[in-house]
Amino acid sequence: MDDAQDYFIADLWHGRRVKLASLASNSILDLSGGDSADGTRVQGWEDNGSSAQRWYLYKVNEGSTWSPWVIKNAATDTWLDLSNGGSADGTAIQCWGQTWDQVRRNRNSHWFLITQQQHEASIFR
Repeated sequence: MDDAQDYFIADLWHGRRVKLASLASNSILDLSGGDSADGTRVQGWEDNGSSAQRWYLYKVNEGSTWSPWVIKNAATDTWLDLSNGGSADGTAIQCWGQTWDQVRRNRNSHWFLITQQQHEASIFR
């Protein structure tokens, strides 16, 4: 986070279905082929309106400002996951099938969602 001010998105986004778009390319976050297999890669893709490009946002600890979020694909009910918890640049992002209890404990699936405007959640990085 290198801007002068960033904000975490509000709890009111918990459980909402969203489309996540790149500011640079307008590509939409897409689960490749809408495949439910563990390890299916996530990619940027032209908006095709499919549920493979729609995601549900869930706050791990509702009411906590510093809580991470988990993100579930609307087509497959699989969760956005950092492959093997890798920290290197270029680490693959994939989807993985998990129960709610598993995903709440799996830090590979935890994300901070940040907006550049207070009281807005329309600009993600």
